[in-house]
Amino acid sequence: NDEDYDPAYINRCLQYCSRGSKALPVGTLAAYRFVRDNFLVPRDIEDPRFGAYSGTSFEERVLRAYSLGMLETKGDVDKTTLKVCTYCGCERHVRDECPELL
Repeated sequence: NDEDYDPAYINRCLQYCSRGSKALPVGTLAAYRFVRDNFLVPRDIEDPRFGAYSGTSFEERVLRAYSLGMLETKGDVDKTTLKVCTYCGCERHVRDECPELL
């Protein structure tokens, strides 16, 4: 039965962390909160189509989906106007434009 399936063993082997169980850098956590507040996070975000599990966390999967343009915004907002850096958490630029990484 799929409802009784517990992926804890597989997650442990892959070093995948469920929501809220991995300590993240302050900037990454700020970016996750921005994305969570402004974008629709699909119920199936842990589906393989959103990327590999190994060494990642729920929050990192959400940020990856955001970075790849896979998430829709909440409301009638153009997603290109909602920018957040997944490294430092600043809302004015994306990771590729981050002054801390240049």
